[in-house]
Amino acid sequence: MLTQVPRTTVIEVPSQTLQFGPDSRRYLGGFVDAKATGTWHVYADDPQFKGGEVTFKTTRDEQDVFAKNGRIYFGRITLAD
Repeated sequence: MLTQVPRTTVIEVPSQTLQFGPDSRRYLGGFVDAKATGTWHVYADDPQFKGGEVTFKTTRDEQDVFAKNGRIYFGRITLAD
């Protein structure tokens, strides 16, 4: 579950294990700054599905998440003031 760092636009992404067919990959958690309030989708690029440490990114447009192979979706969050 994504969480907002209080009184900021920073999103905390927890570590998690995701299933891809018969295999699973562990992704380390981290933080990403959306730089504005509102609803955001959090994803990372991992074209080889290696797992581990990734750079989290945000977008308001959910279609961006699915616009490139190897994008991993971590969820949606609405940031408050």
